[in-house]
Amino acid sequence: MNTSAAVKYRILFTLLVVTVFIFTITGELWSNAYALDIPTDTPASEPAVTETPHIEVINPYFSIQYSTLSDGTPVSGYIINGPPAPPPEYAAERVASIKPIPPTGILPDFPSFSWVFGCSAVSGAMIAGYYDRGAYPNMYTGPTNGGVMPVTDTSWPVWFDGYETYPNNPLIASHINVDGRTTRGSIDDYWVQYESTADDPYITGGWVQHTWGSAIGDYMKTSQSAAPYNNVDGSTSFYNYNSNAKLTCTDMEGYGIDSVDGTYGRKLFYEARGYAVSDCYNQKTDNNYSGGFSLVNFKAEIDAGYAVLLNLAGHSIVGYGYEGSTIYIRDTWSSDPGFTPTMPWGGSYQGMELLSVSVVHLTSSTTPTPTRTATPTKTTTRTPTRTPIRTPPNSFGYLPLIGKPPTPTRTPTRTITRTPTRTPTRTLALTATRTPTRTVTPIAGFQNGNFEQGPVAWTQYSTHGYPLILQSADLLVPPYDGTWAVWLGGDYDETAYIQQQVSVPAGQPYLSYWHWIASADICGYDIGGVQVNGTTVDAYWLCDDNDTNSWVQRVIDLSAYAGQSVSIQIRAVCDGSLNSNLFIDHVAFQSSPKASDPVPVDIIDIDVSALKKDGSDK
Repeated sequence: MNTSAAVKYRILFTLLVVTVFIFTITGELWSNAYALDIPTDTPASEPAVTETPHIEVINPYFSIQYSTLSDGTPVSGYIINGPPAPPPEYAAERVASIKPIPPTGILPDFPSFSWVFGCSAVSGAMIAGYYDRGAYPNMYTGPTNGGVMPVTDTSWPVWFDGYETYPNNPLIASHINVDGRTTRGSIDDYWVQYESTADDPYITGGWVQHTWGSAIGDYMKTSQSAAPYNNVDGSTSFYNYNSNAKLTCTDMEGYGIDSVDGTYGRKLFYEARGYAVSDCYNQKTDNNYSGGFSLVNFKAEIDAGYAVLLNLAGHSIVGYGYEGSTIYIRDTWSSDPGFTPTMPWGGSYQGMELLSVSVVHLTSSTTPTPTRTATPTKTTTRTPTRTPIRTPPNSFGYLPLIGKPPTPTRTPTRTITRTPTRTPTRTLALTATRTPTRTVTPIAGFQNGNFEQGPVAWTQYSTHGYPLILQSADLLVPPYDGTWAVWLGGDYDETAYIQQQVSVPAGQPYLSYWHWIASADICGYDIGGVQVNGTTVDAYWLCDDNDTNSWVQRVIDLSAYAGQSVSIQIRAVCDGSLNSNLFIDHVAFQSSPKASDPVPVDIIDIDVSALKKDGSDK
């Protein structure tokens, strides 16, 4: 293995180990870390345990925290951090599980949402969304779909966190500039990156976290780093007795674990929406060391109109129907309601065994009068530090206790042979015979949209500090027209973008730009695209399969922003291996979604392989 490849694999191994860490904040408790109906000046309490909790790391997505409560009662905290995409090695099993919907035993028109913020919050939101479409219409009160929660998350634009692209869903996690929101929300305050152990942005940024009210993920403490939650991005905790008994929400209050439990958070969300809760509990399933919740219980829940949040050994899903001993599930990885995977009761799905249920019942429907809105009550007074409270028990980061541990969803098959050094003025083996022959014309909407004024009117950012708006002598390709263009990427661990505040013309709402992709990477790693006001409206892989080999026009519909002043950002994000380049030129608005600018004349004598080199073998 060469040196660069070894570095890559060490990085990937480190990422795997990091998934098993949960960080806690030491020292005095600070302020705006708590947002749960807490009296002013009273911090959220830690669970009333009598000894240091012992944590077993079962697999990269699941750990168990064993605690003994103040009265000697043992409990197990299931820390669930399900992956944003299904494990690839179980793809065939997932497809094979699909079955047609039976005529009975199914909750009709049940929502199907894709992963964002955390699988447990997604599962909780699907259940709340189903209730919103029925007898409890105050779960979602946003403007979309006439105020009725849609059955999919496709009504909102996707967004990009610098690493991955996710859907927006305000019932799961609120987000600024989404669904009419004009202030920071869940994603802005709590999200960094999947499995991130870093302090939440509101802590590091020193601002007050948003007021809770519309997103169930807030109440479930999903992705919240502050003590006593200590959840890495994507994770949620659920507590269970070690016996077959129900751990009720009332019990949780008595033991002081209500503030950290996801089921209790579901209860708080329903109450915040103006509804009363009756039954509320966690319970192990009957296949899990003689747990008490059985298939008969599951069927009774469905027959009574209640969906069931199911916790697997590394993932949270929703059961919304049954046929015999087969249960119909939403697995949080699809926004298609017609996608109908199943699993056997007491069995496994995607290699993760069924372990427990989270049950919350609402009382009869009444006119909702919200009785509480959780608001942060303290302010940050110091710079926080976090210390891991769990470490992997062996070198692989998991214990083979429950089934086969899922393989991380990102399994590179790449090799690395070069050290990254981007030198914009370097000489590579390419020549260009094309000389621009067309007159450069003004660009609608944008200042300096053809870049012929040089680095003017655009904000530029590069992780490595590279200039991005360059003349042809410093580019590896000839500009689309004129003598200037933009070069994004071209180095490892590089995020680069150009950005401009601009008014979207009402009669020309289609963003157009020409780009040239040249990459040595495989699809699924480096990414390019466009953000409007921080929301991703277009994204594509920068990879060898997507190489354009010339200038290609890309057109994006921004009709939703017509007449508005917005911040438009064209960006590229590259990881730590295999070079990707994204060249940009001729950014404009146009009236039609069709390509309207002339296609450039053929560009010949370009050594495409040279575009993909990183410069270390000059």
